[in-house]
Amino acid sequence: MGPPPSCNVVAIAFLMKNNTNKAPVHVERSRDMAVNIYHAPSRGYESYAMTYYSGGKRRVSRARSLEAAKTKAKSIIQQISSGAGRIAILNPIQVVDYLEATKTVRTLGLARLVDMTEDYAAARSLLPSGTTLRAAAAEYRKAHDRKAKLASVTVSDLVAKLVAAKEAERLSWRYCEDVKMRLKPFAQAFKCQIGSVTAAEIIEWLDRTKVAGRTRNNYRKMIITLFRYARTMGHLPRNEVTEAELVPVAKPKPAPIGIYTPDELELIMRVTPDRLRPSVAIAAFAGIRSHEILRLDWQDVNLEQGHIVVSASKAKTASRRLVPIVPTLRAWLERHTERKGLIAPGFSQPQSWNRSVGYGIERYNKAAKEAGRVVIPRVHNGLRHSFASYRLAILRNAAEVSLEMGNSPQKLFANYRELVTESDAKRWFSVLPEDK
Repeated sequence: MGPPPSCNVVAIAFLMKNNTNKAPVHVERSRDMAVNIYHAPSRGYESYAMTYYSGGKRRVSRARSLEAAKTKAKSIIQQISSGAGRIAILNPIQVVDYLEATKTVRTLGLARLVDMTEDYAAARSLLPSGTTLRAAAAEYRKAHDRKAKLASVTVSDLVAKLVAAKEAERLSWRYCEDVKMRLKPFAQAFKCQIGSVTAAEIIEWLDRTKVAGRTRNNYRKMIITLFRYARTMGHLPRNEVTEAELVPVAKPKPAPIGIYTPDELELIMRVTPDRLRPSVAIAAFAGIRSHEILRLDWQDVNLEQGHIVVSASKAKTASRRLVPIVPTLRAWLERHTERKGLIAPGFSQPQSWNRSVGYGIERYNKAAKEAGRVVIPRVHNGLRHSFASYRLAILRNAAEVSLEMGNSPQKLFANYRELVTESDAKRWFSVLPEDK
């Protein structure tokens, strides 16, 4: 057994102090430091001393053999190079600061001081130049507090409130029905608070509807109306873009405009039941929308002054307009002697009216196919499209035709007009009852 370690340290220190000119027997080097190894026997025992600097101080270690000293020197270099061997020398004030910082870190639920410094560095890197973390945190807290004060409401309750609000404003029946038709499925899909619905979720829902681009945009527009209403009512932050407004507009493919020919209209009027002929004639020769026709009363038809009144409560656009009764339409309406009540009684939805009109066409087509005759094609919204095309060919005034139809000239050209000749247009407005 050798002497106690304390004695060895004192002896080595004394030896090194009195042998400053003694050359080391080996120097273990790295790129940025060196450990000198000296032959330093102690009290008759073989011993080697290693000197190096760490923490700003000169330090001494020892080993029993040169090989052991070399191995230990390499270990010292590795430890110091990796930081594990660097001993920070703190003064009393720094010790107090360190202890206080550690206490603060623990109150934040962090384990080590380095966790806080790493978190701070990461947060600071996200901020614009010149912005402090404290200022950013203060702005975030303000926004958080504003959102916390928002009145919560579910999507379904909000839809019910919006529908009631629109009906209270006495908007058109068609518009209110459109609100219900588009937003009720949305409410069924989102059984949550309006504030938790994201733009990505709205996009996914629209994708699942698998509707055409134009219809998709109509849904998007109505959802935006819902979100803006929520913002107005204090359910979403004010002066902020809503999630619905972040949903991109779809680019619908232009659909081909379908119209009927004058010969096809003549067949349609022939196979249409008597009770439906006034409404079909109004669609073909006045271009009024089917859902507006279903709300028309015979009191709205003024044969003496030659116009049909589409009141604001019955119009899709909630704007009153007068539609002229052309001579052909007058001929079809005058032959209907019982001009009381609704123009098309018994229909609450355009779909049911279209099916009834289509039923007569289907019966004719079945017989026509068996006889080898020409059948009547089914054209979506064909009567209104046809009126727009033939009326424009005669008047050559898009603004006037648009005023009669209750839409803009841009929409007239985009959705309704098909190029037809003036002669075909005259034939269209010459389809009269058989007794005329």
